[in-house]
Amino acid sequence: MIFSRIYGEGRPLIIIHGLFGMSDNWNSIGKKFAEKFNVHIVDLRNHGRSFHSHEFSYSHMSGDIEEYVKYYDLQNPILLGHSLGGKVAMHLCFRNPVLYSKLIVVDIAPKKYSVDFHKNILEILTNLSLQDYSNRTEIDNALSLEINDFAIRQFLMKNLYRDEKKEFRWRFNILTLKEKLNNISDAFLEGLIIRTYPNSKIKMSQDYMQQPPPFFSIEAMRYLRERGVEHLLVDTPSVDRLFDDGILSSHNIFWDTEAKKYNSNTKNYTITEMIYVDEKIEDGKYLLNLQIPSFISDAAPSRPLIFKLNDI
Repeated sequence: MIFSRIYGEGRPLIIIHGLFGMSDNWNSIGKKFAEKFNVHIVDLRNHGRSFHSHEFSYSHMSGDIEEYVKYYDLQNPILLGHSLGGKVAMHLCFRNPVLYSKLIVVDIAPKKYSVDFHKNILEILTNLSLQDYSNRTEIDNALSLEINDFAIRQFLMKNLYRDEKKEFRWRFNILTLKEKLNNISDAFLEGLIIRTYPNSKIKMSQDYMQQPPPFFSIEAMRYLRERGVEHLLVDTPSVDRLFDDGILSSHNIFWDTEAKKYNSNTKNYTITEMIYVDEKIEDGKYLLNLQIPSFISDAAPSRPLIFKLNDI
């Protein structure tokens, strides 16, 4: 469970900080909002006092918030997200819009952003040997050689703390953020349609028992999960090897059920197989309307419709 600070009573309001931030950054404003709302200021995974994890994507962070909402039984909360937190809030509303009553996004848009600046910051912090310094002033002086902006240094240094051995540590998970920062640079990759080649209409009636189809490697499926794909559409009979003794490795990686246990965080994820994407349809960005019948089963027919999107 992610860490949070909870203030006030009334309608629930969840505040989500930005990259390198934490709940402390919103403490004063949160207490003010608490005069009229039940305020929950959360720390995202790999930030603040929340747990560190090797996984870091919009999908994972959204899953953490959904688990938090369920744990505290928050009814139709308002979401307020700043920067990275704004994208997490948008992602939450894309996943399950009926759960949230309002969305407030600060300083971010649903588009691709460069993370070069943040990568440089992480590189600077990685190269700083905290054990060589005895106080915060010395650390600030060392950072000033690489980071001229005093406000940025102060923002970063709010993450400094002393562990049980009285040694300085960063609250955010530098190693994971360095490795997975690209996961948050792109616009949302919520759905992905994959078309294999050759792409003739023979696919629509092909006997795959005679000619085994391509399938996803474990590494490929893990990559798609890290990029936050929640709806995968393929023109093959299965994302797994045709005969794999029921192991279904790629299916289990996609739904994060590698122990074959139900995972509520991925209950709305879908894999659509045996589609056909005509050559007339160009690669690009589309709005996906994935029409699914209203009954419960481990598999169901669907009718995916796509609508071309144009950049503005």
